[in-house]
Amino acid sequence: AFAAAPAAPAATSSLVDGEQDVIDLEPAAWWDASYEGAITESGGAVSVWTSREGNDIELVQATGSKQPTFTASNSDFDDYSTLSFDSTADQWIGIDARYVDTSGNVGTIFYVGKEQNGDGAARIVNWADNGKSNIGTNHGSTALFVYNPVKGFGTAGDQLSPYMAVVSINGSSSYCSMNEGTNATFTANADMTENTGNTSVGGYGGSTENSSTIAAEYIIFNTALNATNVAKVETYLKNKYTGGSGF
Repeated sequence: AFAAAPAAPAATSSLVDGEQDVIDLEPAAWWDASYEGAITESGGAVSVWTSREGNDIELVQATGSKQPTFTASNSDFDDYSTLSFDSTADQWIGIDARYVDTSGNVGTIFYVGKEQNGDGAARIVNWADNGKSNIGTNHGSTALFVYNPVKGFGTAGDQLSPYMAVVSINGSSSYCSMNEGTNATFTANADMTENTGNTSVGGYGGSTENSSTIAAEYIIFNTALNATNVAKVETYLKNKYTGGSGF
């Protein structure tokens, strides 16, 4: 008889309050470090992070020294799983594809993570052009920014403790928010229509601007969600990682 396969560490066994609402919104991509079967790792080194809900989109890092480290239970994130990235080792994981609407310059991005230190102008996550559409650390300070080739960048808040960042891109009306705080608004948005670069976490490879970040969850929609639906995703993330109390 065959031995039973070991259970995936820290897998989500039941839905978090509000999780079904997010499923119903049909994200274009949804990387959740605690989702069963999402992580392919050996000795804690992660080679593949697979999107959930049947999308099966794989963020990949084949080079062992550049692979992020899997933590099955991270107390900073209510004991859910995370990936950690070391910028000095050029660690990142990604795919040469975009899951926002690059033709229409539209998308909504949610990210939950934590910075380990100030890395200068480091790229934390990318979702379209690898030098233009990203969340990063603001030149070594304790703030986040959303890079914008037309308007520069907008400060969004502290990143040295667990945070939730939301970016909404809709033509010429765009904003980023930190933990549902004050939005940094833009009159023009990151130009995704160039359609180059990749979707990645920890940086975009071969760069001095990779980030020493800890990532828990990364959700991309190829539409500009309205305020009601943004709140649904925020509620799910708060319930999951903070017990509903908020970041």
